[in-house]
Amino acid sequence: MQHAQRKTQASLILAAVVTAVLGTGAASRAVPVTPRAVGLADNALPLSFGLEALTENPAALAVGKAGWWELRLFNISTGVSSNALGMGDYRMYNGATLSAADKADILAKIPRDGWRLGAHAEVSAAAVRLGPFGARLSGFGTARGNIDREILEILFYGNEKDHHYASDLNSGEALAAAALSLSYGTRLSHYKGHPIYGGLTVRLFRGLYYAELAQANGTMISELSGVSGSGYAKATIARGGTGFGLNWGGMMTIGPRYVLSVVLENAPGFIRWSTDAETKSYSILFEGITAENFEDSLWVDQETTAPLSSFNRSLPTRLRLGFGRIGKRLNSAVVLSFGFSDRLAASTTPELGWGAEYILLKFLPLRAGFTVGGLNGFSIGLGSGLHLGVWHLEIALRTAGGVRPTHGRGVTLSLASGLHF
Repeated sequence: MQHAQRKTQASLILAAVVTAVLGTGAASRAVPVTPRAVGLADNALPLSFGLEALTENPAALAVGKAGWWELRLFNISTGVSSNALGMGDYRMYNGATLSAADKADILAKIPRDGWRLGAHAEVSAAAVRLGPFGARLSGFGTARGNIDREILEILFYGNEKDHHYASDLNSGEALAAAALSLSYGTRLSHYKGHPIYGGLTVRLFRGLYYAELAQANGTMISELSGVSGSGYAKATIARGGTGFGLNWGGMMTIGPRYVLSVVLENAPGFIRWSTDAETKSYSILFEGITAENFEDSLWVDQETTAPLSSFNRSLPTRLRLGFGRIGKRLNSAVVLSFGFSDRLAASTTPELGWGAEYILLKFLPLRAGFTVGGLNGFSIGLGSGLHLGVWHLEIALRTAGGVRPTHGRGVTLSLASGLHF
């Protein structure tokens, strides 16, 4: 019966497998991508000028001397996240024989609406800023998936007699793309003597891969006559496309120290997927399976593939508002942000945070920040840099759900280096 039971469970874990694959793969600026932003826990918006304005607010490019120029040699940012289990749980339970208490502990940490997994990465090969103009070449990937808690209960305890199992909270989405970003900032007007700046970033996307688990569900019931159930999964896949995005920025400086900043990201933002676009469907149906009558003829499964001409997928739109204070040695900021859709690395849950940067020595800035709400709840950022003449190196770490990376539910690392003149 064990062999039959394992196969009946396949109808329910089918969606989990697909979702897990998608979830281990950053949408366009829904997560911090520079070390300064990561170290401030994504609260760098009103403190970002020069090259930092390319990923935060293009309006800030208009501030400063017109002849200033900077070159970013490289920028790498990558991270993973979960709404339940963290690195500490993985280290504790991976490869171990789970006791009844271990299984209960794992299930207690997973919400009823499922186990959400996410990952993101962005690499910038080069970025340059010359006065009010900026350009950046990057590649990014992001994935997010959700596994129904019901699946884990079956994997841990098996199927209980006369109990009806239903799994329909599975989902997943992943994409990878390259982007060329062109930014410009200018002074627009003034309000009671306070300068007002505006900026625009145009992003041209080359889609590399996209996958969406549009539907994944399954049912199973154990009766005296045997185990019966069904499962169905449908995914949309593409391996190329082109897209376009706009980021709108505004900024007002109040005296020499205070800054108001606002940016609307991906308004609009989309990729039209047209290369090798297709839908894949898989279904399975079984009835009255027992150890005695088990044979493949009692199973009905079908896999189909249908080509698509093309389809559009939007990139998550997000609004961010920030207020910052710029001092001689201490800079600080408060930022509020929220998304207009709950997918990929974006969330409709508002996120509020605070960040500070202290110039301990002229060549050694120290950064820290925290956020509450948003996709990952409570998070903390820490970072620093090494500024030697025209060359600088930046590094940062952000954790979600805990102060220590080994005990949190997510971690983001970022490293960058460049030149400024």
